[in-house]
Amino acid sequence: MVVDELNTRGYSVVAVGNESSWSRELKDVIDYSGSKYRTQLRDVSTGAISSLYAGSEADPSILPKLFRIPQLIANNQRSVELSTSSQLQLHLFKEHMVSGRVLTHSEIWRQGLAEFEHDGDLDSSVLLNENSLEEICDVLIDLLQIMESSKRQAQLRLKASQRQFWSTFGNGLELYPMLARNHGELRALISPSFL
Repeated sequence: MVVDELNTRGYSVVAVGNESSWSRELKDVIDYSGSKYRTQLRDVSTGAISSLYAGSEADPSILPKLFRIPQLIANNQRSVELSTSSQLQLHLFKEHMVSGRVLTHSEIWRQGLAEFEHDGDLDSSVLLNENSLEEICDVLIDLLQIMESSKRQAQLRLKASQRQFWSTFGNGLELYPMLARNHGELRALISPSFL
């Protein structure tokens, strides 16, 4: 859905992760991930000229950060993955579920479920649900609309739902002071469709 949306809008989609990180069934995707011409220098130049990044908080996301390219970061699971970057980043989190119920972010913080290294570090009663294709596509549309205007980005930062999320996140910082020390002021944006 994301590839189709981008192609419809005139973008070319380039797969930059490792070869197992995307489906070969996708149409109209340039496979740079497995290209015999791939080099570190081409990685950097590809990152420098891209219009946006859509993916997870993984190694390929370092280049858009470096070049201040708008990013859609989906399937976040740890709150420490929120970046201090002042560029345009929209984040979409996995759902934390316990006994078939989706937890709120307040519950996630109170129960200490936001700070972990690997999925296996979480209690086995907690399930992490990946974002649906529809959710990711909704965030892409959010990102493309915001990219059209710096005024829209500024307006989004002032929305009550953003402030409410960061207030909840801030309560978590009291439990995990190393986040504030390691990250400073967190300025990423949470996707409006997620909120």
